[in-house]
Amino acid sequence: MPSKTQSTPRPTASPIPASDPLRPLGHVASAVLALGLAIAGLLAAGADAQALLIITLFSLAGITGLLTWQSWRGSRAAWAFLITIHGALTVYMLFGAPKIRDMGHVNITLALVPSALHLIVTVILALCAHAYQEREPRQEREPKRGRA
Repeated sequence: MPSKTQSTPRPTASPIPASDPLRPLGHVASAVLALGLAIAGLLAAGADAQALLIITLFSLAGITGLLTWQSWRGSRAAWAFLITIHGALTVYMLFGAPKIRDMGHVNITLALVPSALHLIVTVILALCAHAYQEREPRQEREPKRGRA
């Protein structure tokens, strides 16, 4: 019989299964795209672009990087918001591709690459939904009883 001072080790349960190969891929790709947004902000600042564009690119880079980290740690809210940001950037860069083509003097196919990359990351992260499902159903709260 074990003594009272001896404690039995508790199994540590990870909130996210480690066997999902898409999860690391999606988060690494999201971090790379966050770095790409920061580089785009530096290039925009060097090209004397509008201040709003520069601030937006740096803000999106920081927010995307932070959300990627929090999502990797298992935050369901960060994961959902990260998907939303990448989805919005997909649409934004899809319709901004002609402007990128004209400003950078590149082919339209090359100008569509950022949109395609954000779409791929959005889909990969969305396919990891099973890792962020609630483990146990929430308990219904009993209504508070007021004065009758």
